[in-house]
Amino acid sequence: MTTIRVLFVMFCFGLGVGAKASDVNTAPDDTALRARISERRDLLESDFARVQQDCYARFAVSDCLMQARRERRAALDELRRQEVALNQQVRQAKALADLDRLDRKLSADRP
Repeated sequence: MTTIRVLFVMFCFGLGVGAKASDVNTAPDDTALRARISERRDLLESDFARVQQDCYARFAVSDCLMQARRERRAALDELRRQEVALNQQVRQAKALADLDRLDRKLSADRP
């Protein structure tokens, strides 16, 4: 169970800092961030499977499983929040690029 907490803290510090773009006008390198989020999710799922197996070896299986699921859900919620923030940044960058393109087109059409 403590490994899930450790992983949660690791990705909060490691991924949370890189999830914010410094400038909305520049398109963020979302492929690297998406790969990192996916890697963290896979690591979290494999760790959850291991913790789940450890729970079945204990006497209080239900309590152990509920705690493991609670921690997994919190970690997955944080990953989802980071994905939503990344998607929003990409949408904003795309919208600004479209507006710039439209402004250039309109200014070129005017005499």
